[in-house]
Amino acid sequence: AVAPHTGRGGWTWYTGSASWMYRLLVESLLGLERDGAVLRLLPHPHHDWPSSTIRYRYYATIYTITVTHPAHGVRDPGPIHSLMVDGVLQADHAIPLVDDSHEHVVDIELA
Repeated sequence: AVAPHTGRGGWTWYTGSASWMYRLLVESLLGLERDGAVLRLLPHPHHDWPSSTIRYRYYATIYTITVTHPAHGVRDPGPIHSLMVDGVLQADHAIPLVDDSHEHVVDIELA
């Protein structure tokens, strides 16, 4: 970023760009945070997105997580209104992770 290399990418850009993109998407945009065997989300979707889906793998188990933003078009979607895992409402808005080799469906609706 300094002369005579202004505007040129270096090895730190090449090697770190994938991990920074991952962190941007997973941590900032999706708000995904794993704490042991619990997954928490604080999604910040783009205001034009009515929904988004991510497939999250926990060992041999797949979680298909769909975030629905009913008031898309509004810049601040608000907090999580409801979070269901396999049709069961999770009062603490957290996803309990189990390694049972089954696919689980997570539905999140924003306020």
